[in-house]
Amino acid sequence: MATGSRLAKPPVRPTLRGRSHGPEGRAAPLPLPRGQAYLIAGAVGLVTAIMIGKLVTGDLKDAIVWYDTGRRVLSGAPLATMNDYRYPPTFAVLVAPLCALGLAGFFLTWYVANLVLFGLSIRLAAENMLARLDLRRPHPALPAAG
Repeated sequence: MATGSRLAKPPVRPTLRGRSHGPEGRAAPLPLPRGQAYLIAGAVGLVTAIMIGKLVTGDLKDAIVWYDTGRRVLSGAPLATMNDYRYPPTFAVLVAPLCALGLAGFFLTWYVANLVLFGLSIRLAAENMLARLDLRRPHPALPAAG
């Protein structure tokens, strides 16, 4: 091998979903279009403002009910005696592990989960809308014509 020579990078192969695989075989991330980034940032800002408003005003009635229910599940107490709980028992079992974090940890985890799921739903809705509007490009869920 001669000194000063540069090694050529392996070629990048495209995939069906428009992503390309790099030399390690992992899919290279697609850049987020500016409109989607603004939409997701706006959604995150909206949910953050709502959650901060609820925290400041003390309007945590649903969170308090869910937290109390999860604590009851963890302690083995019956749910039938709770007047405010109107959800399926399965929800109480699913929320119970978050209640082991304490009220602040529960609220913070619930807030982050809301942000992630809300941002994901906005992004999926935007991708679906853009795919429907752009007739020249096939939808990623459809097989490639060829």
